[in-house]
Amino acid sequence: MDELKETTDENYTTLETPDLYFAAYLQVKDCEIFKTKRLGSKTVFIFKVAKDVDYQKAFFGTQSDLGTVSACKYANAIKNLKTLCHIKSE
Repeated sequence: MDELKETTDENYTTLETPDLYFAAYLQVKDCEIFKTKRLGSKTVFIFKVAKDVDYQKAFFGTQSDLGTVSACKYANAIKNLKTLCHIKSE
């Protein structure tokens, strides 16, 4: 389940997601990966996102004007995040 949490910056919040494909979408939309954490065998990606954009609605197609991304960039983001998932945490 994706989760929103407040940050100290009034224009941004953090969004947590274990969904690799949604995380790749956020990365292509220039959202900053704040950190990652492990929950069992899953990697949870934590992004810093603008408060005024509903990325979930855009990704799932209810705001189609915001949801479009480059297929090549999206595929590369998926590959990069898969690599990040397999890096052992210290």
